[in-house]
Amino acid sequence: MVAVMDSDTTGKLGFEEFKDYDTDRSGTIGSHELPRAFEAAGFRLNEQLYQMIVRRYSDENGNMDFDNFISCLVRLDAMFRAFKSLDKEGNGQIRVSLQEWLQLTMYS
Repeated sequence: MVAVMDSDTTGKLGFEEFKDYDTDRSGTIGSHELPRAFEAAGFRLNEQLYQMIVRRYSDENGNMDFDNFISCLVRLDAMFRAFKSLDKEGNGQIRVSLQEWLQLTMYS
């Protein structure tokens, strides 16, 4: 994930890369800037998921700061990895028990 967005090849995802997606130079990524930033990190999501992410990780105006952006990317990456590990057939569907669901959602 870091390598995808690491435009200055430091091996770290820094504020400079974050600013690349802050097209209005506000110091935050607004909800309209979010899809492009997430796609650059390898996450293609639907509108409903973007809205949920904005509600969870953005301020009351729908703007996400750098720390929340990184937290969100780390969380998304963990959830995608967890899902893929449970998707034994590779068909994009999983079946989990209540116990598995709670372990997955409470831990990550």
